[in-house]
Amino acid sequence: MSNRLKMVLACLALDFLLIGLGMSISFVTMVLPEVLDAKEGVSINEKQASWFGSLAFLCQPIGSIFSGPLLDYFGRKKALFIVNIPHLIAWLLMYYAWDVPSLFIGNALLGIGTGIMEAPSVTYVGE
Repeated sequence: MSNRLKMVLACLALDFLLIGLGMSISFVTMVLPEVLDAKEGVSINEKQASWFGSLAFLCQPIGSIFSGPLLDYFGRKKALFIVNIPHLIAWLLMYYAWDVPSLFIGNALLGIGTGIMEAPSVTYVGE
């Protein structure tokens, strides 16, 4: 495989990770109308909806704190794989959400994963 093709594939893999980031940011916008005072399934009130919308952004700095040590210990490429772990758990939690805390924990994990993603993604493309 040529060197250029390897670089293109690496950047495409990173792009798919960033598409996942966009999905996690826009997810709240799609879910809130469905769960806000829902008649069946998981239902949240307006105060909980406000927290649900903010939680990922409030937890993002927590992930950023872990991002540097993960980069140093595992390297850029492996750190990009590791960022998928909190995202996968978060998506599964929110898909199978049985109550409000499970939604909140899932959204918090999306924020933590987003924070972890920042440093390795920029560094990986730069190198």
